[in-house]
Amino acid sequence: MLLPFVYASALLLSWYLEKPRRGLKQFMIDNLKQVVSGAVTHFEATGAAVWLNSLVGDVEACDWCG
Repeated sequence: MLLPFVYASALLLSWYLEKPRRGLKQFMIDNLKQVVSGAVTHFEATGAAVWLNSLVGDVEACDWCG
């Protein structure tokens, strides 16, 4: 639960320190691609871990994610 807060804080800090600073709306739209990409990658990796676990068996699904 801490990771999204850290990620959002880092993004807002980088926006605040920009010279010249973009509008907040423009900044959020520019970074939406990264958020969507991270979410898709997370769900793909979780799905692959569950699928591999069903093939192999005696391994925790989270072991496949590293």
